[in-house]
Amino acid sequence: MQSADHIGVMDAAYFVPRTELLTWVNSFLKLNVQKIEHLCTGAAYCQIVDSCFPGSIPMHKVNWKAKYDYEYVANYKLLQSAFMKAGVQKRVEVERLIKGKYQDNLEFLQWIKHFHELNFSGSYDSAEHRRGTEDMRAKKPPRRTPVLSEKNTPTKTRPETVQEAKPNLELEELRVTADALEKERDFYFSKLRDIEVAVQAFPDQADALVQLIQKILYAAEDESTEVVL
Repeated sequence: MQSADHIGVMDAAYFVPRTELLTWVNSFLKLNVQKIEHLCTGAAYCQIVDSCFPGSIPMHKVNWKAKYDYEYVANYKLLQSAFMKAGVQKRVEVERLIKGKYQDNLEFLQWIKHFHELNFSGSYDSAEHRRGTEDMRAKKPPRRTPVLSEKNTPTKTRPETVQEAKPNLELEELRVTADALEKERDFYFSKLRDIEVAVQAFPDQADALVQLIQKILYAAEDESTEVVL
């Protein structure tokens, strides 16, 4: 494995233009990405790294239909775990990439293209490796709007009854609870991200405690991490 950590901001890798990058991504992964910003989900980055280290990323877990930040983070967790297993000392700026900003994703794509050029060998059928993963999270069927006939068309509006108001109240309570849980999730995610940044900046990456923390941070859902004191 050849690392691309040595490249600086003045390296030729960071002067590859947007059009060339998009052409490469779409050609290699057989996709139709229109904008650099659309790569913020992390799914394409995951497959590029998987092509360098086949099997390093469980492709069936990559969410190609991710729409929300927490779904993006799950993809980047797979990416960072693959880097750790391969010994790649690359800090992935997850909190910046998931915002979908052009410059952040452009620079990361430039880096990952250079990394791919250093480490990819042989052939890789991206569509085959991706087969089934894009459809695993099937879209919900569209809701059908009932056609009102003369028989079921209300002739007049009536005041909301107590029985009808109760579900509305319960729905509002659920919304409040969901908002509270989302804030709590964001709070603990920011704490974990701070820990991750601190660990990645630790000078001695071979330290047993650092390795244990990384293992806990990047463990997949089906991987158990036992802490032995």
